Amino acid sequence: MVAATTTVAPTPEADPSALTRCFGSDPEPFEQAWQRAPLVGHDRTGAAFADLLDLDAVDELVTTRALRHPAFRLVHEGETRPRSAYTTTRRWGATRYEGVIDPVRTIAALADGATLVLQALQTYWAPLGRFCADLHAELGHPTQANAYLTPATERGLGLHYDTHDVVVLQAEGHKRWEVFAPRFEVPLGGQHWSKVGGGTDLDDGDLTPVLETVLAPGDCLYLPRGLVHRVVSEDEPSLHVTVGVHVKTWHDVLEGLLAVAAEDVSVREALPAAVLRGEEPVDIGVLERQLKEALGSSSLDDRVTALGQGAWTQYAGVHEGALAEVLDPGPVDDHLRVALRPGPVRLRDEGERCALVTPDQVVRTPARARRALEAIVGSGGPLRVGDLAPHLDGASRVVLVRRLLRDGVLRRA
Repeated sequence: MVAATTTVAPTPEADPSALTRCFGSDPEPFEQAWQRAPLVGHDRTGAAFADLLDLDAVDELVTTRALRHPAFRLVHEGETRPRSAYTTTRRWGATRYEGVIDPVRTIAALADGATLVLQALQTYWAPLGRFCADLHAELGHPTQANAYLTPATERGLGLHYDTHDVVVLQAEGHKRWEVFAPRFEVPLGGQHWSKVGGGTDLDDGDLTPVLETVLAPGDCLYLPRGLVHRVVSEDEPSLHVTVGVHVKTWHDVLEGLLAVAAEDVSVREALPAAVLRGEEPVDIGVLERQLKEALGSSSLDDRVTALGQGAWTQYAGVHEGALAEVLDPGPVDDHLRVALRPGPVRLRDEGERCALVTPDQVVRTPARARRALEAIVGSGGPLRVGDLAPHLDGASRVVLVRRLLRDGVLRRA
């Protein structure tokens, strides 16, 4: 891993993608940093990430939404506070709901120096849901958003490294970041810093500095997994969002193959006692055969492509407006601009039907609509209904677009 950092100056962009918004339209700096080195950027939109989350939004979530654990937690100086200290139980009829946020005790804990962590915001806060979906589409790896609200001059988490890459978005206040070279290269999800290397303390006096920077509102930071770091607020409260990139690896591919191999009885048979005692050599023929059969049982390309597909259904905001298309649909004509909702889409021939496959549904249309569907899938952005004229007549393209709007495949752009 390269022990260096590259900073990029802000350049204005119109409606940029998530990655471009943070690190600019030139892909080279991020491509060079990916999985290797930290990279500092700045919000190109001028919103300084307040459109994704700000203090007013956190206030709303804490005081009006009745959040339930594990949507939040409190940490202070590296220790997680017991949830009983800031949650309560509520009743809805005869049903008891435990782990509901207690606004009064949560705010009191913040006043006492604790950091509030809002977890998995991409599942229930639409602005971050859309941002995370956009980043997932660009990087190919699932994403998750946690927010950290820290009082002035306080530290939430202690010295640690993450087992996923992160893109940090500074929304309010200032935070000082100290980043050090990895003690364990590109850790997997289960290789937490407390479990590797004998679980020794990361701060053994031999840390190699890689970056020290103060992030201001609108600044962002990419950190590859494994880089050791610690963070502290400056002399004012600070709010930042950490977008975790849960990278998929060849280890995930191997785990999938093992799951297929486990269906064979011969793999589940006990090893011979003589082999376990070291009296006979290990016969790896069974393993070789199973690996070949697992690899041949389905397309490896399909297996890799399927990794992380389930994450597409978690992003809040990606289906926004779909209900109105059923209950109160607007007009559809050749001037209407539409776009695919976030997520991978592919076409599949089914004889007299053509299937459009999204992460959460399959929409089937007559085969004659295939060329129009190919134009929609390959558009790369918004298009007018009239752009489908080479493939369908006026009435047919209106019917197709109205169907895809109703099914939530398209949105009005």
